[in-house]
Amino acid sequence: MPYVVLGRSCDLGAGVPARVVVPARVTLHLMAGEDVTVGLDQPSLAQQMGATGEYGPGSELDNLAMTGLLDRWDEEDRQFDPFELVLPDPAGAPVHLCTDSAGSCPTTAEQVEAGAGHTCDGVLGAFPGRRLFWMTYDTILPVNGRALRRLPLLLSAETVLGTTLRTRTEAVLRSELPAQTMSHVPLLTQDVVGGDPRRFVRRVARSIKEWAAAGRPIGVRELLRDALGDDHTAQLAEAMADFTEEVLQDQTQELLEEDLLPLAELVRQEAEDRGTRVDLADAVDVLQDLLTARLGGLAGERADLVEADLQALDTGLASFRCDLQRAFVDTLVRSLAEVFHRTAREVLRARHHPRPGAAAPAA
Repeated sequence: MPYVVLGRSCDLGAGVPARVVVPARVTLHLMAGEDVTVGLDQPSLAQQMGATGEYGPGSELDNLAMTGLLDRWDEEDRQFDPFELVLPDPAGAPVHLCTDSAGSCPTTAEQVEAGAGHTCDGVLGAFPGRRLFWMTYDTILPVNGRALRRLPLLLSAETVLGTTLRTRTEAVLRSELPAQTMSHVPLLTQDVVGGDPRRFVRRVARSIKEWAAAGRPIGVRELLRDALGDDHTAQLAEAMADFTEEVLQDQTQELLEEDLLPLAELVRQEAEDRGTRVDLADAVDVLQDLLTARLGGLAGERADLVEADLQALDTGLASFRCDLQRAFVDTLVRSLAEVFHRTAREVLRARHHPRPGAAAPAA
């Protein structure tokens, strides 16, 4: 009996081979789709997916991995006839074509011709002598007849809601992100300087002398900018990403508390453009459901929508954030230089005008 392995494509796990070879008496069909619907009244998966490759015994190809979104299939298997459905466990490890990490599975056509077979717990080892369909998708939607009829409404609501949330979030970020970003300067200044500003001055002065001795004179700010490296930029990017998600969640909550009728009207217009008439009350209900599902953020029920929003915001604000990062580094360097010069002056004053009975400060 042929088997259908259905899931979402993912990265390979650690230790598995990068390349695999199809064993004897096995034919592997690769198929892929974007949005897959499953249900009693849905087209077969073969109709919804396009073939991307067929591999017979001895064929070599890249190893593949997938994760699951469905933990079971409650409907009749008419969509999968005459195949037997295999679903990766959403809570388990990814499923691979081959999981061999000890070199016991064949990797060349010559080994297959010599009789070698897969002994791993990957798909090629678990279903020997079978016809296999490896089907991957971007999203999967279990639907019944009513859900299918509501699909244009759902897609319209997702489109309108995504545009609205991104627009509102971007406006807040352009207004508040600069101040929020610059608020990290004092803490990072203290982190770089450390607990002893005089030691910081000696460290910087020593580096300047070393550069000069190497025939490459360098100023204080140039040295500080070079010394910062990429670590603080990476910390800033992470802080920006966290703040962006926080603002997006705040806007989601605020929108949920507002009158949704104006937004529902936009959803109705969007649905009509898709050739479907919808009721305003239904549009409001769907908007409320989507907003509530989004409140969990990247760990929530509709993490896919939140992730899409964050990616779109990241793209739309790329130039703005790049300029802000440069301004942040300039401000941080200026802050560190001020600490250096202020402390250096204090050291010089103490050296030339020591307090009575006080030991002269170390150079």
